Amino acid sequence: MRNYSVDIAVFTWISFIASIAVILVFSKFNIGLALFLGGVVLGLLLLPISTLLEQLLDTILDPSVILLALAVGVIPVIGGIMEETGLVDRLVQNLRVDRRLFLGASPALIGMLPMPGGALMSAPLVEKAGEDVLGNVKSAINVWFRHIPQLVYPFAASLIVSAKIANIGLYSAIPFMAPPVLVCSALGYWLLLRKVGRGAAYAEKASFRKAVLPLMVILAAPLADFMILRALKLEVRETATLAAALISLSLAWVVGRPGLRRTGMVVLRMRPWGFSAIIFGMFFFIRVFQSSPIPAMITSIEMDAS
Repeated sequence: MRNYSVDIAVFTWISFIASIAVILVFSKFNIGLALFLGGVVLGLLLLPISTLLEQLLDTILDPSVILLALAVGVIPVIGGIMEETGLVDRLVQNLRVDRRLFLGASPALIGMLPMPGGALMSAPLVEKAGEDVLGNVKSAINVWFRHIPQLVYPFAASLIVSAKIANIGLYSAIPFMAPPVLVCSALGYWLLLRKVGRGAAYAEKASFRKAVLPLMVILAAPLADFMILRALKLEVRETATLAAALISLSLAWVVGRPGLRRTGMVVLRMRPWGFSAIIFGMFFFIRVFQSSPIPAMITSIEMDAS
């Protein structure tokens, strides 16, 4: 009997590893598809077919997952419209201050806009402001400071999804993420910016007035989300997230004035359906994982260790 239970445990772990391997292999092509296939493999190996289908239907029909997928799909379109209409350039070019602050702030601001190739977009700004800085240092500055705001920016897709998976409020998670932001910022300054010479990054004078509208587009979503949640008692929290994303998208469209044709081009380039598919695939895999024996086995390992 003991050997039988050991064999089941070994098979369960092998099944889990196999599902992770499927995710890793197919993520090179499509992350959403990879997560879905990983869930299918795990479910076929460890769950009855009826349970697997039930988890699939529950994921597809879950209002919170649907709303979150739509919101996450809208967010990159906002960034795409800001990029297409020059709002990003207007924001960064008119917030020019001390060169050290500019080198850290420009990739950080662009990092708040989820878009493919965002690091390449902020690279020319860092390059121009740091003409006398070593190339490897500029690359490190660009990558390091670009990702710091994503730890606390309420409309960073990674933070939204992480809070949803952990089943905690988005704004409850942010205070706990603030210390890592401070530590990462301090490390970035000490290791990368400290030895960079001061002085203005550009000779032209900046105009904060020109930066206000694009800055409003970025801040509109988290502010609207926060206010909607405080003003209304919503059964599905993600309703506020989607509404706030649409408000920010509308503001970007009104301010940037891309027109229908350019908006369509932005949508095709940003491929928001891919971001939405990741959400569905992720929560399908999580549901299958939670229905499998793996969580109980992990708990038993922790209890044995204690």
